[in-house]
Formats: sequence, C-alpha cells, structure tokens
Amino acid sequence: MGDQPARSEHTFPVLVLVSSTGGLDALARVLGPLPAGFPAAMIAMQHTDPSHPSELAKILNRQTA
Repeated sequence: MGDQPARSEHTFPVLVLVSSTGGLDALARVLGPLPAGFPAAMIAMQHTDPSHPSELAKILNRQTA
C-alpha cells in the first residue's frame, strides 16, 4: 500500500485536450459528439500566435453541446 498514491473520497474527472492552431478540427471532432451532460470538466487549450485573438471558444460553442 505504501507505493500507491493517496485517494480522496471525492473524485473529479477532467478531460484535457491540447492542440496547435491546426488542431481545431480535431478538437471539434472529439468534443462535438459528447453530450451536454458529459460527466467531466473539459479543458481545451490551443497553442496560437499571441498576436492574433483566439476563435477557439466561438468555434467550439457552435460545434459542441
């Protein structure tokens, strides 16, 4: 038992997806089919050029529940 990490009584599932600018289609394909009540928090991060505003939230809002 000493080798196993301590577990909390409370768990909180999290789905994290990271992509480059060209990965927006992949993010939409993975997140798009998921239901609105998906039982996990979702974090989507995208590496972009800092001189251009990100459209990630707008695009995913249109393509996901």
